[in-house]
Amino acid sequence: MLEYEGKYKAVIGYKEESGGNTAFKVNRYYSTEWMDEDALLLKLEGLSVDSVYENFVRQIAGDALVASAFGETLKESVDRDEKRQALQMQIAKLQKKIKSEKQLNKQMELNGQLKKLKKELEVLL
Repeated sequence: MLEYEGKYKAVIGYKEESGGNTAFKVNRYYSTEWMDEDALLLKLEGLSVDSVYENFVRQIAGDALVASAFGETLKESVDRDEKRQALQMQIAKLQKKIKSEKQLNKQMELNGQLKKLKKELEVLL
C-alpha cells in the first residue's frame, strides 16, 4: 500500500517459479489507481496462502485479469493480458505506419493487416 497526500494505491507483483521451488521471479506489476482510503477495499479471500495471493492479484489488477473462461488460472489470465498488450502495441505501430505511408496500395495492405490484428484482439477480450 502506498500513501501520498491522503490518497492510497495498492501495488502487487505477479511472481512465477523460476528454475526451482525456492526461486521466484516477478513477472509483472499491477496497481490500482490513486483513491481515497475508504474506496480502496481489498478482501482477504481463500483457504490457502496461494489462493489469497491470487485473489489479491486479481483484485488489484482489476479488469486486466478478469477470468474470461470459467476456471481460468491466474497464469493463464496473465498470459492473456500480456498477449493483449502486445497486440495493442502492434496495432498502434501499424496505425502510425498507415498514416505515414503515401502509397495507396501499401496503405490498403497495411489496413488488411490491421483488421486481422483487431480480430485477434477481440478474441482475447
